[in-house]
Amino acid sequence: EWAATEGLARSKVSEEVAMTGVTVDRFRSLPGGLLGRVWPAERIVLGLRVCKWLHAELLSQADRALLAGPQEHARSLEGAEICRSLCMFRSNLALKWPKMGQEYFDALVTASLSTGANLSTSLVHLDLSRNSFSEADVELLASSFAGCTNLNCLTLASTHLSDRGAENVASLLRGCVGLTSLNLSNNTLGNDGACSLAGAVRRCTQLVEIVLNNNRVGCDGLSALAESLAEGCGRLRRLDLGGNLVGDVREASANAGLDVPGLECLRGVFRGCTAFEVLDLGCNFIGDFGASQLAEMLSESAALTCLDLHDNDISDAGCARLAALGQCARLQRLRLGRNRLHHAISNDLQGVRSMLRGWSALRCTLHSLDLHWLGLTEPEVAQLAAWLASARALASLDLRRNAISDRGALALARSLRHCASLRSLWLGRNRFGDKGSTALGAALEHCPRLAALS
Repeated sequence: EWAATEGLARSKVSEEVAMTGVTVDRFRSLPGGLLGRVWPAERIVLGLRVCKWLHAELLSQADRALLAGPQEHARSLEGAEICRSLCMFRSNLALKWPKMGQEYFDALVTASLSTGANLSTSLVHLDLSRNSFSEADVELLASSFAGCTNLNCLTLASTHLSDRGAENVASLLRGCVGLTSLNLSNNTLGNDGACSLAGAVRRCTQLVEIVLNNNRVGCDGLSALAESLAEGCGRLRRLDLGGNLVGDVREASANAGLDVPGLECLRGVFRGCTAFEVLDLGCNFIGDFGASQLAEMLSESAALTCLDLHDNDISDAGCARLAALGQCARLQRLRLGRNRLHHAISNDLQGVRSMLRGWSALRCTLHSLDLHWLGLTEPEVAQLAAWLASARALASLDLRRNAISDRGALALARSLRHCASLRSLWLGRNRFGDKGSTALGAALEHCPRLAALS
């Protein structure tokens, strides 16, 4: 279970051995050299990193202190000028390592946080994801690492951060003027938490990516963030807001009937951040009005490469507006699956066909296209097949859970034989039978790079 990598050692306890109950004594008996690993580019982990695969990465001088207890481990961090990256995760340790369970790990995190001030001159990467922080813990974190002015990557995903916790994180960010990456995904910041972050983010002029998916952020929170990003974060490339409430119909009803009153605020982000590349607004209920707003704004974004609008209650009329995305000359990945086209009363999806006709310029750039669960029938599949015939760059196509018949499958087969770059194709839960399957199988023989087929 112990393997050497490039002359340096990395420890790994296999699932089978771990389930039998590896004891701390057995772990302590291993030579210190087996527990050391230096990361490339001067990223050195000093301390414990335990993730769900039970990797333990630490410098050899800290292994005995780690096993002796959290306080001794914390003291091993003092004066550690070489520390560049501190990562601590907890994942089912109580089940797989009974003597290093949740209580031990929580004590270890608390003890290490209390020494944060000693790392202020060198720490550039702090990742404390998947921990259950109380408000007191977050306050301790903010005060302990307030002096880490060189911090450029902060990840606190899945740490139970609330709106009050966001206030403490904001106080930490005010000193991190060189921050490039902020990940607070899978928490409960809400609008109040997003507004608290907005004031601090304005000072992070080097910010390249901000990830806030699954945080119950609505229109008010989005507006505050967008204003700050447009004013102070000209280098922003990625904004992830998937799984939030920026187009919640309950908020829309209180705003003069508009589906997404807050999306217009993103215009300043697209104009001010000239290198903006990735936008994730999946699962946000943006509806047709939001799709129309985005299509018009994004058509001006010359650098956009990835767009996620899946599961957004967009109908056939909204898809017609998305034809404007054909002006995004560098668009490579597009997700539109699981919208409400499959609930349409009429099977005539003219908007979808109009959208596909508008994408003619994307044939040379689009690498990944997700159109699953849209209710596509024979006319739409025929239009898609005409587009695919010259989509030479396409590597991934998802058409699951549509209404593709044998005739639609035959049309696809004639086009797919020209998609030599295709690597994955998803066609499950459609309506074609043996005739369509046979034609598709023969066509895919002309796709030598195909690695995944469903």
